[in-house]
Parts: sequence; structure tokens; C-alpha cells
Amino acid sequence: MGSCCHTLLRDLEFLKVVIGVKRRGDALVALDKRDGFTTADWLEACVGRSPDDEALVFEGQSWSFKELDENANRVANWGVSAGLAAGDTVGLLMENSAAFIFFVFGLSKLGASAALINHNLTGGPFAHCVEQTGCKALIFDTSLCATIGAYVDSHGGGMRMFCYGSVDSDAPAFALEIDPFRGHAASSVPRELRAGSTRLNASLGTTGLPKAARIHHLKAMLAGVTMYDFHRVGKGDRVYLTLPLYHSSAMLIGVFGCAALGLPLLLRRRFSASQFFSDCARLRATVVLYIGEICRYLCATPPGPHDRAHSVRAAIGNGLRPDVWEQLVERFGIGYVGEFYASTEGNANLINNQNRRGAIGFISPLIKRKYPIVRFDVERERVVRDAAGRCVEAAAGEVGELLGLIDNADVTRRFDGYTDRAATEKKILRDVAAEGDLYFSTGDLVRQDVEGFVYFVDRIGDTFRWKGENVSTAECPKVAEILSAAPGVSESTVYGVSVGSLEGRAGMAALVVEAASFRFEALAQTVASLPRYARPLFVRLLPALELTATFKIRKGKLVEQGFDPAVVSDVWLYEEAAGAYRPLDVEMHRRLVSGQVKL
Repeated sequence: MGSCCHTLLRDLEFLKVVIGVKRRGDALVALDKRDGFTTADWLEACVGRSPDDEALVFEGQSWSFKELDENANRVANWGVSAGLAAGDTVGLLMENSAAFIFFVFGLSKLGASAALINHNLTGGPFAHCVEQTGCKALIFDTSLCATIGAYVDSHGGGMRMFCYGSVDSDAPAFALEIDPFRGHAASSVPRELRAGSTRLNASLGTTGLPKAARIHHLKAMLAGVTMYDFHRVGKGDRVYLTLPLYHSSAMLIGVFGCAALGLPLLLRRRFSASQFFSDCARLRATVVLYIGEICRYLCATPPGPHDRAHSVRAAIGNGLRPDVWEQLVERFGIGYVGEFYASTEGNANLINNQNRRGAIGFISPLIKRKYPIVRFDVERERVVRDAAGRCVEAAAGEVGELLGLIDNADVTRRFDGYTDRAATEKKILRDVAAEGDLYFSTGDLVRQDVEGFVYFVDRIGDTFRWKGENVSTAECPKVAEILSAAPGVSESTVYGVSVGSLEGRAGMAALVVEAASFRFEALAQTVASLPRYARPLFVRLLPALELTATFKIRKGKLVEQGFDPAVVSDVWLYEEAAGAYRPLDVEMHRRLVSGQVKL
């Protein structure tokens, strides 16, 4: 795959940004080696460049970078009085707010790391996330009291709990009510409190199903500004963010990226399709951050007065389907869509800054060795190797797994993995192109065209995406295992199925049950403990699950058969409003696939 003349400028621009990222990263490493340099020091340096510029806008209030830093200092000084210390991991269970950001930066000034917990989780999945991060304390806002209360009821009150909310709110009996922004100094805490913290210590952690990913200080400092460099975001831009802050893209690109470049972040508590562009017009937003599901909702809204009466020039995000991409551009007049492909923990990150519709990025011939696409055997769920034991490169147009070269000596090639070492090891592929080399296994199937543009095809194995979230069926805590806990369920498997033109794949479960003891009412109660996006919307009852020669469940055939009652029998649909499963008939299937009934 050679570089065509019409891709030469693209590749040269790409190389220029990569060199800039490398230099920026090397400078941060040098600072850290000399005197220690973490996100706390980095924030203070960012603030020093534009202290009086607008940093954050939220619900009618505005904070300058100096005020953002002062509030982070107040959190740090409160943390000292509360006994928090360097090395502690503190869980944050909060809806979007300015305070969320102050807590993240304030904890970093103590040398503590913030575990960003998905506030949609409840029950067992929530408990799993708390336990796998090793939290010493939890900070939550008043809207999440019920989640924390249920956790305390089932797991005890051994962990320190801090409730942040309005002045009038009463903290639950198991928590201390806090307001770090009243009565605590705005001055910096001594750097000695975080002595020993380095660029490679955990700064943040994202949690949810299936695994908790670690984000070290260096990645936090580089990720957002790198993304903005590639997508040509800079001075004069104003970034509108409605994604939840527990998402790595919201925190790293939105919060850290804006701080790095001195840009105002326009934060909303939660996404609203009907108010999205009126917000953008009022706040003078020029850049919006998205996931594909958000764009689909926007395109589904009735025409409105602000469809084009706004100043948004660019949308940056991932997971945007080609058909929705076209609607977004044509209806709302957004001149630039910057799609990217990335994972919180991985290093196989692709950028599409060429407005190539449908592409998740491109692989320049200049870095081909670092981002190979290799043939993959879907049936055996493993890469294809040649007689010498090396992976076989996929040809242009051929589907294969995307990999990322691991080199921890290079700031752009690190892979630090998860809090679970076994999970980290499973993502490392060895001897790919040469003996002893290491590559990050993305677990995603892609295809590349002759110009180097890459297109997402599917996720390997048991993880699929629905409602903008990853749904794990095979890794702890297993959705299938949770289903198996329902009375009368003897075997279960979960997979994703396409529903008409909807984004992602909806969860579907195939169950083998004992007729005498199985009840759909009990199954519905069991799935209610899962977050909404992880609940199987379709259930199929089978006499047995078909196995491969290696005793793995043949999911491929189940996925192909789908949920059409004209093709398969005994299929049930989960009706969320009723919290119950109902038999799925041909007419309801037609309405679901046509989009007449929303999921």
C-alpha cells in the first residue's frame, strides 16, 4: 500500500502533528524526571498562561482558569482535612457539574487518583466497579444517594463516604456531608503532599462494564491537546460538551484538552436533543463533542429554528454511522466532522481529519508498522498466523483485527492496561511481525481501502455497543452469569443483534430453562439490576445451546438468526415501561425494525 499523490499532503500533515506530540511528550517526561510533574503541576502551568480567560461555563455560571484552579485547591485543602493522601483512589459518582471537574483536579493536587464511576450502574455491576478500583473513599452527589444506599445495605459501610450536594440537603446516615468550596483555602497545597507521584502514576480511572482502565498523568496531559491538534481546534474555539464526564473522551478531550489550549468548556448536566443547538447558539459554541448515538438523536428531532442558526463549525467524536453523518452535515450545516477511533486504555488510535465519510481514521504508510491490520479467524476467535508463527497482514478491502505496537519507551506507544493484570495480559499479542514484539489487541475488526482509510466492521467476541456504551457478556461481571442467577435458568448466552437502522447492537439472550421453575417475571426482576443499556431486550428460549468443537457456544449462528419470529420461535421482548417480557410477534418485529417503536 503505497502513498498516492493525493494522500501525500494528508500524510505530511499527519507526520507534523505526530512530531509535535512526540516533542510535547518528551518535554513533559523531562520535567517529570527533573522535579516531578503530574496533572496538578500541568494544570497550574495551563492556568498561568491564561488565568483570566473563561475556562468553564455551567448552568448560567462562568469560571476563569484562575477560579477553576482555586476551586481545585479548595478540594485539595478539604482532602487534607479529611485524611485523603497521595496514592489513594477516590471514587467519583456524580452527574455532570462544575464540581465534578474541581474534584478531579483537586484530588490530583493531593497525588490521589479519581475513579470515574458510571452513575448509571446499580447493584452488582456498581459494586464490582467499586471493588476493582480499590477505592479508599467515595464522593457522590445527592442525586446518587439511592445507589450508594443500596450498596451500603448489601456491602456494609466500611468505606468512607462523602456526600456533596446543595446546602439544604441532608447527608444520608452512612455519609458525611461536604462542601469543599466553603470554608477551605483557595491557596495551593504543598507539593510535598504528592511527593513521589510521577507522570506514570494513575491520574484517573474509568470504570464500568467490563473493566476498569487506568489513565496515567502523561496520557491525561497529552490526549486532549493531541486530539485537538489533529482536528485543528485552537484559540477562538468554544467547546460544547453533553457527554457524561465519566466517559474518557469527555474528560480527556473535553476537560483536559480545553485546559491545555486555554479554551472555554461549555458543560451541560445531561444531553438534550431538543435543546442541543439552541444551547450552542446561546453559548456561541464552535465545536461539539459527540458519540454516534447523540447524532442519531439530533437528526431524529423535528426541524427547529436553530438547525442552522448557530456557530458550530466542527463536530468531533466517534461511532458516527455514514448515513447519520450525511444527515448531520446536510441538515445542521456542520462543515467538518472529525471522527476518531480510540479506547481509554489502548494505543491503537486513529484519526479521520479529512472529512472522509464513514471512515474512523487512516493509517499513513509512514506508521504502517505501528498499526497493522491482520487476518482474523472469527469462528476460532484468534488471529491467523503463517507457518513461521507470524500474523498475516490483511489485504486492502479485507476484514482484519486492528493492532497497536507497544513500546513503553515511546510516549505515544505506551500500554498501561487495566487495574486487573490478567485482563491486561489478555490484550497483549506477541510475536506479531517479529519474535519478541508486543502489540495491543483492539478486539475490533476493521477494513482498509487502497488510500489507507479505515472503516469499522464489528467487535470481536462478546462485547458489543448499545446506547453509546460497551456491553460485556463474557467478562466479569458477566451479563450471562447474572441472567443465570434467575430461577429456572440453567444455561445462558448473550450477544448483540442489529435492529433496523439503529446505532450499535441490542442485547439478546438465548436461554435454556427448566419449565417447572422458570418465570419471565423473575427474569425481568433479575435484569433490572443491570444498567439499562446492558439489559437484554430480546430473549429466545432454546432446548439446548449449540457448541463448537472446542465447547464454545456457537454465537455466530444465533446472531445471524436474530429475533425475527418468522424465522425463529419463542422470542420475547423486554418492555421497559412495564418492566416485563412479552412474546414478540411478527407485527411488533416489523414495527421495531421500521423504527415505528423506539427502543
